Amino acid sequence: MEFDKDQIEDRVICIDDVEDYEQLTLQLANCLVQNFGNSTVYCVQDIPGEDHIYACNQDNKPIFDMLVSRGRKFAFLWYYLHPRNGLAMVEQMKKLSLERSMDFAVKFPNVPVKKEGWPSIVRYGKNPAGLALEKFIVKAGNPMLEEKTYSEENLNTYRNYDWHSVPGALDKILEKAKKMTQERLPRRKNMSMDKVRGYFLYAGCAYHYAYPYLGFGMRDIDVEVLTSSEVYTNTRCAQTEPCDIKEFGEPEYFKGHTRWLDLMWNSMHQETGDANYDLLVYMEEMRYRSDRWATMSQRPFINLETKEIVYIPNWLKKMDTII
Repeated sequence: MEFDKDQIEDRVICIDDVEDYEQLTLQLANCLVQNFGNSTVYCVQDIPGEDHIYACNQDNKPIFDMLVSRGRKFAFLWYYLHPRNGLAMVEQMKKLSLERSMDFAVKFPNVPVKKEGWPSIVRYGKNPAGLALEKFIVKAGNPMLEEKTYSEENLNTYRNYDWHSVPGALDKILEKAKKMTQERLPRRKNMSMDKVRGYFLYAGCAYHYAYPYLGFGMRDIDVEVLTSSEVYTNTRCAQTEPCDIKEFGEPEYFKGHTRWLDLMWNSMHQETGDANYDLLVYMEEMRYRSDRWATMSQRPFINLETKEIVYIPNWLKKMDTII
């Protein structure tokens, strides 16, 4: 079931040689263009066996992006700015993925339905997850998808595109992350502040901090806390609180509260004394063993203590030369 390169839509731009991509990557890119004709869709290889699909609107703001991972055997879709008819496209993508014996996963930036496990990700195929949802339901989390009509101001403040210009922005995030870590210590066996090895901004904010012109903006804040290998954590050990940083906004959409800060914990598998290096080693290992780390590897990481951009995925480096 080969995909003829002559079938590639005009608005699909392949940055690497077409032969280097998974066949599913090209099909999914076509699917995006066919459903959102005013978008430009880029195919770019991150590493061999991991392709990225990036779709942006006429203002270069992302509307979707995807990871197609041979190692994790799935296609993973993120939602950003988009109309509700994107849900019909998701059904088409699911069909394409399953036909090629790849699982299909979709993440809404919210919790679609409250149930045990808080399934913000729905995965279909050989390793299903969140299927109790039965269909794609979005109740809260993205005003572009909800039935309710929001004011123009509400929509405009849903994401903050200038947060990185706030004086001491990274220091404010670090201060809150440390406070949340300190508060959690009594609940963590064998955990103490001296076993923390680093605090790293990742996901959307790190993406925006490294490439603000791509227009990702801040919805919420994600921080990775790396601890000593002496402290056991699984691959998803998190806590969430309002960030209490008023300079980042108290949007109407968030009912006038500050944005959330999600803190994720992981214990390193090695300790060389260089937390940046140890993070990269951990990521390189876990991107093949964990869906979460496979997707986290698609975003930059910033060391909040040193302000260094520690990691930029290859697909973004390539995109930087195009957009």
